[in-house]
Amino acid sequence: MNLTAGAIVLVPFPIPGGGLAKLRPALILCHVPGPFHSWLLAGVSTKVEGLVPNWDLLVDEARPWFPQTGLKRTSAVRLSYLATCDDWEVAGRIGAVPASELARLRGRLATILE
Repeated sequence: MNLTAGAIVLVPFPIPGGGLAKLRPALILCHVPGPFHSWLLAGVSTKVEGLVPNWDLLVDEARPWFPQTGLKRTSAVRLSYLATCDDWEVAGRIGAVPASELARLRGRLATILE
């Protein structure tokens, strides 16, 4: 499978507050350096209430690039919902976001890490 930053993939993503991981969409933010072939992911949710302005990304069905995401309905990429996974944990790739949106999210994350 061709995994790259910007891809939306299906992975067993941890549920906030504990519990078993659930197969859900996530956005690959970047490859994590090291020997484990890990990826840094941001969870994608159809619950768009409470979006944090200038932090989360609304992936709205009205956007011209929405069809390339592979998502079924308006969703949110949540930068506060991060996890890592290895190549073998990815169940499939469903789509991608434009490079400009990926760059915007990475910039937001980098700013808070400074």
